[in-house]
Amino acid sequence: MRAGRGRGLLAIGVVTITMVSLGTRAAPVSAQAVSTLWGIDTLDNIQVDNDLSETQSTLGALPQFAGQYLVWGGETPLTSADAQFISSSGVAILLIDSPNQDFGEQTQGDPNPIGPGPQGTADAQQAIARAQSLGVPTGTAIFRDVEAGSPITTDYIDYYYSAFQGSRYVPGFYENPNGGTDQPFNSQYCAAVQNNSVIGSVPLWSSSPEKQSYTPYASQTPAWTGSGFPGTPSCDNNTVAWQYLERGINSGSWPGDAPNVDVDEFNAAYSSLLWDGPLSPGTYTPVGPGAYTALQPFRVCDTRSGNSTECSGSPLGQGQSMNVQVTGVTSPLGQSVPSTAQSVVLNVTAISGTAGTFLSVFPTGSSLPTASNLNVNAETTQANLVVAALGTGGQVSIYNSLGSINVAVDVEGYFAAPAGSSSVPGLFHTIAPLRICDTRRGTGTLCSGSSADNLLGAGQWTRVVVSGCPTGNPSCTASVPTNGTAEAVALNLTAVSGTSFTYMSVVPPNSEDQCPSGTPGFSNLNLNAQTNLPNRVIVPLGPDQDVCVYNSLGSNNFVLDVNGWFGDGSETSQGASFYAAPGLRICDTRSAATTGYTTECSGDTVGSGQVLPIQVAGVDGIPAAGGSSPPVAIIANVTAVNGTSFTYFTLYPADSPSTPNASDLNVDAQQNTPNLTIVQLAQTGAHVGAVDLYNSLGTINAILDVAGWFQ
Repeated sequence: MRAGRGRGLLAIGVVTITMVSLGTRAAPVSAQAVSTLWGIDTLDNIQVDNDLSETQSTLGALPQFAGQYLVWGGETPLTSADAQFISSSGVAILLIDSPNQDFGEQTQGDPNPIGPGPQGTADAQQAIARAQSLGVPTGTAIFRDVEAGSPITTDYIDYYYSAFQGSRYVPGFYENPNGGTDQPFNSQYCAAVQNNSVIGSVPLWSSSPEKQSYTPYASQTPAWTGSGFPGTPSCDNNTVAWQYLERGINSGSWPGDAPNVDVDEFNAAYSSLLWDGPLSPGTYTPVGPGAYTALQPFRVCDTRSGNSTECSGSPLGQGQSMNVQVTGVTSPLGQSVPSTAQSVVLNVTAISGTAGTFLSVFPTGSSLPTASNLNVNAETTQANLVVAALGTGGQVSIYNSLGSINVAVDVEGYFAAPAGSSSVPGLFHTIAPLRICDTRRGTGTLCSGSSADNLLGAGQWTRVVVSGCPTGNPSCTASVPTNGTAEAVALNLTAVSGTSFTYMSVVPPNSEDQCPSGTPGFSNLNLNAQTNLPNRVIVPLGPDQDVCVYNSLGSNNFVLDVNGWFGDGSETSQGASFYAAPGLRICDTRSAATTGYTTECSGDTVGSGQVLPIQVAGVDGIPAAGGSSPPVAIIANVTAVNGTSFTYFTLYPADSPSTPNASDLNVDAQQNTPNLTIVQLAQTGAHVGAVDLYNSLGTINAILDVAGWFQ
């Protein structure tokens, strides 16, 4: 990327994220350990100038990615048609922000004003808005062009980085260190990192080493082997990409009619920062039908050091993804997810990240979805249940947006194709939300305290029968059967105002209907003292249709709400099969101007005591409500966003006569908190195929991401 040569500035660029964790601060790994991709970048319009075909003719292969500017000053920016052309050619897109080298404050009379405030903020906002208008998905990186000798400042870097927070895109910088470590970018970047260590995790790429010639994928060994990692800032940094050939400078053996492009190589572990092109609603293929097999939960990944899982010692850095092997991993009890599994149920725990962030779980080999599974504050440990289709090799990928974070992954069960058409175990029976246990005084369940709260103490287990109807709910008609035909149950576990930081776990009793005596090797819920926090649990049932609940520290009240059950194949009426989908964001009440996309709920912020109807059937490829086999329930992640008050959400079928005495999500004011929900769809009335979302207090935004449906 240099000014004034050939047909314009030449970009270089790269990076992304894909399958390998690079460590706490994502420092470069040794050259010999890196596998790479290669690509081109240019200020030209690739479609108009035939750069893909000309590159293929010159180098003998189509590039794996192509860098294009989102903002080109006076030139025509990247259009949707351009993006579609590049994507349809099987080439990913590297997004580059502006060749403009003005890094100062905006001044009165500026001939090219961008917006109010510091220039770094204004530049970032313009790039983000342009990416949103193109429908660029979550997790894609945008790299600001910084040329050699350009007067970039520490403040500009800080403002640019800060403006991306909350945008769901990843900020990066192209840096040109040919003059050594005293180049303006290097010194200013290191000063910015000293002020804010998280900036050390943003992806960078360098103009070095600029070889005299380049042949794509000539060797599995990266081109910089033998010379180390040239051209990187001297402080902590995440340089993952390098420029090898600049057209018009070190053209080597290139013919005179070669395309006017730079050639780049970058760490393949970061490829998910590239844009693979938009996925139109309904163009995915759902995974299913599947029947559920519940397992005794076991841990397959823990990125903290000193454990025996595949992920040990590999925390997720900013903008990184890692692959987690799910199938074929054997639990301490000898259980495993078979290679025939279609999708998996996981409890994913985010552990003490350095920044507020979100995590997304998706099939390995698929594009990063817009949907998120966990939203968590810095230095917080929080879990959420996740249902995801399995990808390449029986793996799922986990993406981290900001900072560095540890992650633990526990398997709870899996969906696989049913054998036969009758007496099929693992089919789902949905019910409207039913509060089966509440340990607080006088709440009308068998768990309730009579004269005081029935608290669960430190290191204690308690057994809870989840079948039948609670004693204080005479109108109850649908519940887990008492005849033993239920194999597993879907519960919402909510911890209420505990006296200490703690974790809670839910397991089935043993064959003698006894709870364990020791400490469980996994957790379902992690929470701070005096906090109300839920998490969904799908757990096998014991001999008396019961489960065991464990509390680690302090004393806690807790609540169990039932949403449905999985049969053992002997139930009198056959249940529904599961179809997994790739994280469909069907509802987001924030304005389209804020999110850059539109859903059926855009602009419908939910007030105190209000109910928001959400149409599900027939939306974004989900089957319509009519026909012989309509969807009966969904698995979805519901996220509460920046409410004005402590509140709770309840989701329930839109044909219910009233709001049930149950909750799906409890959240403090000004927090973003998710929880997986399993909710029945309305089967009758004016809103067939819809759910209602009830908000208790204050004004709040809500997001609903569908992970699949039962049909």
